[in-house]
Amino acid sequence: MKKPIIKHHQETDRLLRTVSRSIRDVIFGLEDGIVSTLGAVTGIAGATLDNRFVILAGLVLIAVEALSMAAGTYLAAKSEREVQEKRIAGELREIREQPEAEKEELATMYRQRGYDEDEIKVCVGRVAKDEKLMLEEMMHKELGVVGAALEVPARNAVWMWFSYMAGGFVPLVLYFSLPVNTALWSSILLSVAALFIVGVIKSKFTVVHWFKSGLEMVVISLSAAALGYLVGRLVEIYVI
Repeated sequence: MKKPIIKHHQETDRLLRTVSRSIRDVIFGLEDGIVSTLGAVTGIAGATLDNRFVILAGLVLIAVEALSMAAGTYLAAKSEREVQEKRIAGELREIREQPEAEKEELATMYRQRGYDEDEIKVCVGRVAKDEKLMLEEMMHKELGVVGAALEVPARNAVWMWFSYMAGGFVPLVLYFSLPVNTALWSSILLSVAALFIVGVIKSKFTVVHWFKSGLEMVVISLSAAALGYLVGRLVEIYVI
Protein backbone atom coordinates (compact mmCIF):
# COMPACT_ATOMS: atom_id res chain seq x y z
CA MET A 1 0.00 0.00 0.00
CA LYS A 2 2.84 2.39 0.75
CA LYS A 3 4.43 2.33 -2.70
CA PRO A 4 1.34 3.58 -4.57
CA ILE A 5 0.92 6.34 -1.95
CA ILE A 6 4.57 7.38 -2.31
CA LYS A 7 4.28 7.28 -6.09
CA HIS A 8 1.11 9.40 -5.92
CA HIS A 9 2.86 11.99 -3.75
CA GLN A 10 5.84 12.07 -6.12
CA GLU A 11 3.56 12.61 -9.12
CA THR A 12 1.66 15.32 -7.24
CA ASP A 13 4.90 17.06 -6.25
CA ARG A 14 6.13 16.87 -9.84
CA LEU A 15 2.89 18.42 -11.11
CA LEU A 16 3.05 21.18 -8.48
CA ARG A 17 6.65 21.97 -9.43
CA THR A 18 5.67 22.20 -13.09
CA VAL A 19 2.71 24.48 -12.34
CA SER A 20 4.69 26.62 -9.89
CA ARG A 21 7.38 27.24 -12.53
CA SER A 22 4.65 28.53 -14.85
CA ILE A 23 2.57 30.37 -12.23
CA ARG A 24 3.70 33.76 -13.57
CA ASP A 25 2.29 32.99 -17.03
CA VAL A 26 -0.89 31.40 -15.63
CA ILE A 27 -1.72 34.37 -13.38
CA PHE A 28 -0.76 36.91 -16.05
CA GLY A 29 -2.82 35.12 -18.71
CA LEU A 30 -5.92 34.69 -16.55
CA GLU A 31 -5.85 38.24 -15.20
CA ASP A 32 -5.16 39.88 -18.55
CA GLY A 33 -7.68 37.68 -20.34
CA ILE A 34 -10.43 38.59 -17.86
CA VAL A 35 -9.68 42.32 -17.62
CA SER A 36 -8.92 42.98 -21.31
CA THR A 37 -11.94 41.06 -22.57
CA LEU A 38 -14.20 42.57 -19.91
CA GLY A 39 -13.22 46.07 -20.96
CA ALA A 40 -13.74 45.32 -24.63
CA VAL A 41 -17.05 43.44 -24.45
CA THR A 42 -18.52 45.86 -21.91
CA GLY A 43 -17.75 48.79 -24.16
CA ILE A 44 -19.09 47.00 -27.24
CA ALA A 45 -22.22 45.84 -25.40
CA GLY A 46 -22.94 49.35 -24.18
CA ALA A 47 -22.48 50.81 -27.65
CA THR A 48 -24.32 48.21 -29.75
CA LEU A 49 -26.80 46.46 -27.41
CA ASP A 50 -26.43 43.46 -29.72
CA ASN A 51 -25.47 40.05 -28.30
CA ARG A 52 -24.34 38.70 -31.65
CA PHE A 53 -21.96 41.57 -32.25
CA VAL A 54 -20.58 41.35 -28.71
CA ILE A 55 -19.99 37.60 -29.05
CA LEU A 56 -18.37 37.90 -32.47
CA ALA A 57 -16.09 40.73 -31.40
CA GLY A 58 -15.26 38.96 -28.13
CA LEU A 59 -14.31 35.71 -29.86
CA VAL A 60 -12.09 37.52 -32.34
CA LEU A 61 -10.44 39.50 -29.54
CA ILE A 62 -9.78 36.43 -27.40
CA ALA A 63 -8.37 34.41 -30.30
CA VAL A 64 -6.06 37.16 -31.54
CA GLU A 65 -4.91 38.32 -28.11
CA ALA A 66 -4.29 34.78 -26.84
CA LEU A 67 -2.06 34.01 -29.83
CA SER A 68 -0.29 37.35 -29.50
CA MET A 69 0.34 36.85 -25.79
CA ALA A 70 1.56 33.30 -26.37
CA ALA A 71 3.95 34.46 -29.09
CA GLY A 72 5.25 37.30 -26.93
CA THR A 73 5.72 34.95 -23.98
CA TYR A 74 7.58 32.44 -26.14
CA LEU A 75 9.98 35.07 -27.50
CA ALA A 76 10.56 36.61 -24.05
CA ALA A 77 11.20 33.22 -22.42
CA LYS A 78 13.45 32.14 -25.30
CA SER A 79 15.47 35.35 -25.01
CA GLU A 80 15.84 34.88 -21.25
CA ARG A 81 16.95 31.27 -21.70
CA GLU A 82 19.47 32.21 -24.39
CA VAL A 83 20.99 34.86 -22.12
CA GLN A 84 21.34 32.35 -19.28
CA GLU A 85 22.74 29.68 -21.60
CA LYS A 86 25.40 32.11 -22.80
CA ARG A 87 26.41 32.83 -19.21
CA ILE A 88 26.54 29.11 -18.44
CA ALA A 89 28.63 28.41 -21.55
CA GLY A 90 31.06 31.16 -20.48
CA GLU A 91 31.34 29.63 -17.01
CA LEU A 92 32.00 26.18 -18.48
CA ARG A 93 34.74 27.63 -20.68
CA GLU A 94 36.38 29.22 -17.63
CA ILE A 95 36.23 25.91 -15.74
CA ARG A 96 38.02 24.16 -18.59
CA GLU A 97 40.55 26.89 -19.39
CA GLN A 98 41.22 28.27 -15.90
CA PRO A 99 40.50 25.42 -13.46
CA GLU A 100 42.71 26.71 -10.64
CA ALA A 101 41.18 30.18 -10.75
CA GLU A 102 37.69 28.65 -10.64
CA LYS A 103 38.67 26.46 -7.68
CA GLU A 104 39.86 29.54 -5.84
CA GLU A 105 36.59 31.34 -6.64
CA LEU A 106 34.63 28.39 -5.29
CA ALA A 107 36.84 28.26 -2.17
CA THR A 108 36.20 31.97 -1.58
CA MET A 109 32.43 31.40 -1.83
CA TYR A 110 32.61 28.57 0.72
CA ARG A 111 34.80 30.74 2.96
CA GLN A 112 32.23 33.54 2.85
CA ARG A 113 29.61 31.04 4.01
CA GLY A 114 31.59 30.18 7.12
CA TYR A 115 33.35 26.96 6.12
CA ASP A 116 36.74 26.40 7.75
CA GLU A 117 39.83 25.69 5.61
CA ASP A 118 39.74 21.92 6.10
CA GLU A 119 36.09 21.76 5.04
CA ILE A 120 36.80 24.02 2.05
CA LYS A 121 39.66 21.79 0.94
CA VAL A 122 37.46 18.70 1.07
CA CYS A 123 34.47 20.34 -0.65
CA VAL A 124 36.48 21.99 -3.44
CA GLY A 125 38.50 18.82 -3.99
CA ARG A 126 35.35 16.73 -4.35
CA VAL A 127 33.51 19.19 -6.58
CA ALA A 128 36.52 19.84 -8.85
CA LYS A 129 36.73 16.14 -9.76
CA ASP A 130 33.40 16.33 -11.58
CA GLU A 131 33.06 18.99 -14.29
CA LYS A 132 29.28 18.77 -14.26
CA LEU A 133 29.14 19.18 -10.49
CA MET A 134 31.64 22.05 -10.65
CA LEU A 135 29.48 23.79 -13.25
CA GLU A 136 26.35 23.31 -11.14
CA GLU A 137 28.08 24.83 -8.11
CA MET A 138 29.36 27.82 -10.07
CA MET A 139 25.99 28.31 -11.78
CA HIS A 140 24.25 28.38 -8.45
CA LYS A 141 26.74 30.28 -6.33
CA GLU A 142 28.26 32.67 -8.86
CA LEU A 143 25.59 33.13 -11.53
CA GLY A 144 22.53 32.54 -9.37
CA VAL A 145 21.16 30.13 -11.98
CA VAL A 146 19.58 26.74 -11.30
CA GLY A 147 19.48 24.47 -14.34
CA ALA A 148 16.01 23.12 -13.56
CA ALA A 149 14.69 26.70 -13.31
CA LEU A 150 15.67 27.72 -16.84
CA GLU A 151 12.80 28.95 -18.93
CA VAL A 152 11.06 26.45 -21.24
CA PRO A 153 9.67 28.75 -23.98
CA ALA A 154 7.17 26.32 -25.50
CA ARG A 155 5.72 25.42 -22.11
CA ASN A 156 5.50 29.09 -21.10
CA ALA A 157 3.69 29.90 -24.35
CA VAL A 158 1.18 27.07 -23.95
CA TRP A 159 0.37 28.08 -20.39
CA MET A 160 -0.08 31.70 -21.47
CA TRP A 161 -2.33 30.76 -24.41
CA PHE A 162 -4.49 28.44 -22.34
CA SER A 163 -4.74 30.87 -19.42
CA TYR A 164 -5.62 33.86 -21.60
CA MET A 165 -8.29 31.83 -23.43
CA ALA A 166 -9.78 30.62 -20.15
CA GLY A 167 -9.74 34.11 -18.65
CA GLY A 168 -11.12 35.70 -21.80
CA PHE A 169 -14.23 33.54 -21.86
CA VAL A 170 -15.24 34.55 -18.32
CA PRO A 171 -16.65 38.00 -19.27
CA LEU A 172 -18.03 36.70 -22.57
CA VAL A 173 -19.83 33.51 -21.61
CA LEU A 174 -23.00 35.12 -20.21
CA TYR A 175 -23.67 36.93 -23.50
CA PHE A 176 -24.47 33.55 -25.06
CA SER A 177 -27.53 33.04 -22.85
CA LEU A 178 -28.67 36.37 -21.35
CA PRO A 179 -30.08 39.59 -22.84
CA VAL A 180 -27.33 42.09 -23.46
CA ASN A 181 -28.34 44.50 -20.67
CA THR A 182 -28.51 41.70 -18.11
CA ALA A 183 -25.34 40.07 -19.40
CA LEU A 184 -23.40 43.34 -19.17
CA TRP A 185 -23.70 43.75 -15.40
CA SER A 186 -23.70 40.00 -14.72
CA SER A 187 -20.48 39.74 -16.71
CA ILE A 188 -18.83 42.39 -14.55
CA LEU A 189 -19.84 40.60 -11.34
CA LEU A 190 -18.70 37.23 -12.70
CA SER A 191 -15.36 38.75 -13.69
CA VAL A 192 -14.84 40.19 -10.20
CA ALA A 193 -15.60 36.79 -8.69
CA ALA A 194 -13.24 35.09 -11.14
CA LEU A 195 -10.42 37.53 -10.34
CA PHE A 196 -10.89 36.83 -6.65
CA ILE A 197 -10.70 33.08 -7.33
CA VAL A 198 -7.52 33.56 -9.35
CA GLY A 199 -6.02 35.36 -6.36
CA VAL A 200 -7.08 32.53 -4.07
CA ILE A 201 -5.49 29.97 -6.40
CA LYS A 202 -2.29 32.01 -6.43
CA SER A 203 -2.20 31.91 -2.63
CA LYS A 204 -1.81 28.11 -2.80
CA PHE A 205 1.70 28.66 -4.19
CA THR A 206 2.64 31.53 -1.85
CA VAL A 207 2.61 32.38 1.85
CA VAL A 208 -0.03 35.10 1.38
CA HIS A 209 -3.41 34.51 3.04
CA TRP A 210 -6.06 33.42 0.53
CA PHE A 211 -8.43 36.34 1.25
CA LYS A 212 -5.67 38.94 1.01
CA SER A 213 -4.42 37.39 -2.23
CA GLY A 214 -7.91 37.34 -3.74
CA LEU A 215 -8.68 40.91 -2.68
CA GLU A 216 -5.33 42.12 -4.00
CA MET A 217 -6.03 40.55 -7.38
CA VAL A 218 -9.45 42.22 -7.60
CA VAL A 219 -8.30 45.65 -6.43
CA ILE A 220 -5.22 45.86 -8.66
CA SER A 221 -6.97 44.48 -11.73
CA LEU A 222 -10.07 46.65 -11.43
CA SER A 223 -7.96 49.71 -10.63
CA ALA A 224 -6.08 49.17 -13.89
CA ALA A 225 -9.37 48.68 -15.75
CA ALA A 226 -10.87 51.81 -14.17
CA LEU A 227 -7.79 53.86 -15.02
CA GLY A 228 -7.95 52.65 -18.61
CA TYR A 229 -11.63 53.61 -18.76
CA LEU A 230 -10.85 57.05 -17.31
CA VAL A 231 -8.11 57.66 -19.88
CA GLY A 232 -10.50 56.67 -22.64
CA ARG A 233 -13.14 59.06 -21.37
CA LEU A 234 -10.64 61.93 -21.12
CA VAL A 235 -9.47 61.28 -24.68
CA GLU A 236 -13.09 61.21 -25.85
CA ILE A 237 -13.87 64.52 -24.11
CA TYR A 238 -10.73 66.54 -24.81
CA VAL A 239 -9.24 65.02 -27.98
CA ILE A 240 -11.95 63.55 -30.17
